[in-house]
Amino acid sequence: MRTAHRLPAVVLGAAIVVGSVLVAAPAQAHDSVIASTPAADAVVTELPEVFSVTMNENVLDLSGDGSTAFIQVTDAVGRYYGDGCVTIAGPTVSMPATLGDPGTYRVVWQLTSSDGHPTDEEFSFAWDPAVGVETVAGSATPPVCGVDSGEEAVDETTDPSAAPSATAEAPVDEPAEQPAGNADWLVWGGIALGVTALAVASALLLTRRRKQE
Repeated sequence: MRTAHRLPAVVLGAAIVVGSVLVAAPAQAHDSVIASTPAADAVVTELPEVFSVTMNENVLDLSGDGSTAFIQVTDAVGRYYGDGCVTIAGPTVSMPATLGDPGTYRVVWQLTSSDGHPTDEEFSFAWDPAVGVETVAGSATPPVCGVDSGEEAVDETTDPSAAPSATAEAPVDEPAEQPAGNADWLVWGGIALGVTALAVASALLLTRRRKQE
């Protein structure tokens, strides 16, 4: 009889656990991609304005300037396209688009989902530009926003011979040497003055003693 009374409680407890799992499961699901430009595996003939990825929830912009997300587009030989300036607008991450020679291109992207988890994926598309579509050469290194990859770094190193050395010693003005003759006369004059003073003092002392006698 006791077992019969406990059975409903066990069933009720199991139902509560199962229900909690079913309710929590959708909340723990990660955000997913719902669209991209270009579309995965598409054949593109006109240059799009941007490369973009759109999620089913808003993307977190942790830095406030889009730098916590990135989109990299490379061709078959590994050259990079786009300017590296990523914009986050609600659920969409985008970057201005450029493309080069016809062929297969690979898009790699990363962003922070609405639940705070990093999400990254990749896809490919074929580029078959129509006549007159502008193309570029691409870059050997990933683009950095605000930096022209075609510009060479300016060497700001100055010619070391043009600047004074930090370890160079400043010239020191040495005191002028006194002529040897003048120094000797000063020494002998002092000695003579001292002897004269001593003789005068002795004479005065001798005179006083004689008067006292």
